[in-house]
Amino acid sequence: MRLWNTILYPNCSFMSQFRQLRIVQPLAVDRTVVYTYSFRMKDAPPQMFRDTVAFAQRGERHRLVGAHDDLEVYERVQRGVSSGAAEWVYIARGAGRDIDEQDGVLRGATGTSEVYIRAQFRAWLDYMNES
Repeated sequence: MRLWNTILYPNCSFMSQFRQLRIVQPLAVDRTVVYTYSFRMKDAPPQMFRDTVAFAQRGERHRLVGAHDDLEVYERVQRGVSSGAAEWVYIARGAGRDIDEQDGVLRGATGTSEVYIRAQFRAWLDYMNES
């Protein structure tokens, strides 16, 4: 499969293209552990599993391309949120331009829309309000 990332709300993602499962475990408001599990596919060539493990190692190292910018963003967001300078985190990029699909599902008009984040918060609110 060529799916990039499948999220099992709220803390699990499966990266089918790289045969990896990631579990995000919050420990405190400013500390999180990410567990990465690599899968060896039955009857697949050995190089396929070596590539899977190599991707996991590359993705977890902060000095390599593909992860260092993410870690920098996470740290800056944490500093900003904990500064007290803003009461809310603004997640409205693309709002008002989202495309209304069937059954009330919204799709971002562009790849930079934060519609998926708003949908997660909406779902979380619905879960908390269930009886």
